[in-house]
Amino acid sequence: MTRTTGSAASPSRPPALHLEAPPMRAAAPAEPYQIIPAAPRPRTAQAFQFDAPVYRRPSASRRVMGLVRRNTRLAVDHRVPGDGCRHGWYALMGGGFVCTSDGFAVSSAPAPLAESLQVVPPTVDEPLPYRYAKLSTPAPLYWRVPSAAELADGTSTPVREHAQGAHFVALDRTITVGDQELGRTVRGFWVRMRDLEPKPMPTMHGELLRGAEALPLAFVHVDEAALLDPGSAEIQGTATKFARFSVDRFLTHDGRDQVLARDGFAAWADEVRVARARARPEEVGADDQWIHVDLDQQTLVAYEGDRPVLATLVSSGKEGFEPPLGLFRVHKKYTTVTMSGPDPDAGTYAVEQVPWTMYYWGSFALHGAYWHDTFGNVRSHGCTNLPPIDARWLFYWSTPSLPEGWHAKVGLRGPWVYFTRGDSAPTGPAPASEPSAPSAAP
Repeated sequence: MTRTTGSAASPSRPPALHLEAPPMRAAAPAEPYQIIPAAPRPRTAQAFQFDAPVYRRPSASRRVMGLVRRNTRLAVDHRVPGDGCRHGWYALMGGGFVCTSDGFAVSSAPAPLAESLQVVPPTVDEPLPYRYAKLSTPAPLYWRVPSAAELADGTSTPVREHAQGAHFVALDRTITVGDQELGRTVRGFWVRMRDLEPKPMPTMHGELLRGAEALPLAFVHVDEAALLDPGSAEIQGTATKFARFSVDRFLTHDGRDQVLARDGFAAWADEVRVARARARPEEVGADDQWIHVDLDQQTLVAYEGDRPVLATLVSSGKEGFEPPLGLFRVHKKYTTVTMSGPDPDAGTYAVEQVPWTMYYWGSFALHGAYWHDTFGNVRSHGCTNLPPIDARWLFYWSTPSLPEGWHAKVGLRGPWVYFTRGDSAPTGPAPASEPSAPSAAP
């Protein structure tokens, strides 16, 4: 009898591992092992100002060529000699120069920003890059998040100012404090959501054109237009605001003008706006982009040479704020820009982050308008208001485009802009001197 010790479940010997035997010989590596260092991170210029400037040259002359929003990072090429910048100039990969004493810091890693300084970039793939609203007056704007007690007070330390006149804001986030919802504006101020009237996307949009045969094109600009039996006043139906139709010819019935559609019906001429083809000004090249604005009809047609590509309605300057007649050229493009000034009715106005803005003379511009939907009628303080969807289309259609990461570019030679009234052409282009141009606003 054989005696065993230990647990009955314990094996008497280690189990086989069943591993393959190592090779008897192994070839030595062709080269010694190397420790490869990680590639250095590329250096970038990080914007710290709300709109940090990019300059044309590394010089004290400081001629700005563009703007970059806070916390945007741009690839840096190398440090360059220059004057007027205490901490040094750097060339950007895409062109231009930044000063590390003026809005930028250069490093291989992003520097964290306080939450109060962080800027939400515009949503550029949408017609409206932000949420917009009208602020009631005299609603408070807070420079920091107020406490519940400060919200109830409405006049204590965190109140920066009280809204006056016509005040529109752009929002980038919302939070809740106590039982109240607050919104933060793009510039970092806080408002009570109950003081806001949201501004939805305007319903008007233009029409992409397939060629000159698409014009004339009529747009209904009243709430409801009567559709008539041609040559009479008999109503056959109605068309809603912003409906459009191709025009065959123009008629008169009992002294009142009518517009005859190619589909056979007619409409009263004063209930529609008609976008017509316009001959290319002789200063405009055969392949140039140009934009015609008919101030009488409140229409805009964009061209590539002699080919029309877009027609839409606009709202230009009201009486006393009319835009200049003549031929101009876009020289600044801003993804968004804030406009403010005096208003004869409200006293003052402030319109934050006006989208898709293209300046053509001084402070006169084409831009999107989020605060109204009355296109086809004069309204503005001098600028030409466009439906946001069309303003965005023109912004990206027009050349030159903004470099990646830039919020604005200035000093460019963009599309021509031609303002006319009636059938006669203006006497000539506007003066080239920007400083003499009067102020304009949305």
